[in-house]
Amino acid sequence: MKRLLAVVASVGMIVVAVVIRSHLDASSTSVTARGNNASGPLTVVCVTELRAACDALASSHPELHTRVEDASVTALALAKGHDVIDGWLTLDPWPDIANGLLSEPVITAESALASSPLVIAMVKERAAVLAPACPGGTIGWKCLGDNVGRRWTELTGGVQAWGNITVGLPPAGSAAGVLLFGNAVSGYFGRADIATNDFENDDAFAAWRAKVAGTFSESDPFLPFVQQLPAKYAAVGVTQAEEQAGVGARADQITIVQPTPAATAIVVLAPIGSGARATQVEKLAAAPALLDALKQAGWAVGQAPPQTGLPAPGVLLALSGLHP
Repeated sequence: MKRLLAVVASVGMIVVAVVIRSHLDASSTSVTARGNNASGPLTVVCVTELRAACDALASSHPELHTRVEDASVTALALAKGHDVIDGWLTLDPWPDIANGLLSEPVITAESALASSPLVIAMVKERAAVLAPACPGGTIGWKCLGDNVGRRWTELTGGVQAWGNITVGLPPAGSAAGVLLFGNAVSGYFGRADIATNDFENDDAFAAWRAKVAGTFSESDPFLPFVQQLPAKYAAVGVTQAEEQAGVGARADQITIVQPTPAATAIVVLAPIGSGARATQVEKLAAAPALLDALKQAGWAVGQAPPQTGLPAPGVLLALSGLHP
């Protein structure tokens, strides 16, 4: 049985690696820290989830060079040490995840700008059917992982036309994708203070992990979740900011599940390296256009808990499947 579970886990990791590689192939850009004496415009890279905020920053600071790419692309490029960037607008703890790929950290400071809880958005009528099948009648990531792929008709109240229980996570190489996966794994163990050896000590975890890793989407699943409600997904992992900004007229058909343990996505602006250019990046954290764009996108600006509630960066790095 353990050998079978190991095979299943390996398949899950291959799925994650293929998805990550597809995103890496889509961008050949590599980055590293500029020297303290470098000249020219500052270059700030933004994660895909913060595209609107990045555009606002670029519009208000035309002297900047900005680009948008998945967090895994930037993290791996930092590890390879090609090209140059000065700052990274990302989600915590991605700076620490990137540092984990390096022999010496290149990010030693960051400014927290805004936050949003990580949640599960679910079709309301289907949540009502699934809840009784979950421990304590409460939906969480462990219950979703246990039931993903199961036919709805196997549950009391399930309808044949609903097909199978479908779940969507953002792409495996995205900032939010890894954070939500980490929160899901916390939900499996019932705590966030987990270590990688916990994965080996639970015989059932490998199969569960593979099933959840199989829900990574090629693009952000929240928009198709809303647009095709209720056909595309029964549930998706999402930041509360994105859910509130994009749910629109479908709000009464969706229920929001607050997972246990709770976790938060925190927007940070991190200078790469140190010196005068890093100081210039730090000053951008107060840019009104950047903060206004985050607020308009549903982020709680100026509000960030001291901890994300997620597993340690090293555990998230292991879950991401990234290697230098």
